[in-house]
Amino acid sequence: MRSFLRLSVSKRWPVLAVAVASVAVGLGFAASASADPGQSQTFHFNSISGQLGSPTGPTTNVSDCPAPVINDFTAIDATGNGVSHQTINGKGDGWFTSTFTGDATVTFYPEGTVDDQGNVTAVSGTPDMQVTGHLTQWDGGSFNNQNGVIHGTVNFKGTEVFPNLGTPISFHNVFHAAWVPGVDENGPPSFAFNVASC
Repeated sequence: MRSFLRLSVSKRWPVLAVAVASVAVGLGFAASASADPGQSQTFHFNSISGQLGSPTGPTTNVSDCPAPVINDFTAIDATGNGVSHQTINGKGDGWFTSTFTGDATVTFYPEGTVDDQGNVTAVSGTPDMQVTGHLTQWDGGSFNNQNGVIHGTVNFKGTEVFPNLGTPISFHNVFHAAWVPGVDENGPPSFAFNVASC
């Protein structure tokens, strides 16, 4: 049952700004893992600095996004408004949600290091692209002793800083993964999609 606390970190269902989701969700998971059953916690935050994320791809659609958006690891710096909320009931079932909106700079790196829990711990190489603009993301999930689900959306609208200074870019990503009763909650999801468009 508690393994679902690691679910969205270890499953690596990535998006452009999974790093943004990771900040809010990561705060929530850290709190949820130590919270007494029957507890709810809410965190508000206004900035994300140096948060790292995994590649958006592979996608389940034919995406029109530039290769760095799909294939690269990200480093995100953002200022805005965010909130993360999680609840664990007396049975150990849990729910979490997080939202962030604000101005962001996202830098795309061709290489990254991932730990055994699926967390990006470092990015490396010469950046392929950097964008600046407005980022809005929402993600959430729930788990119990039989099943779990994670899902989210990311929207970004801005311009390239490099390689093509001033070129407009927009990004929309929707992802969903579900584990039904009887499947290994640490294994592949029973059902999943990851759709990205630019």
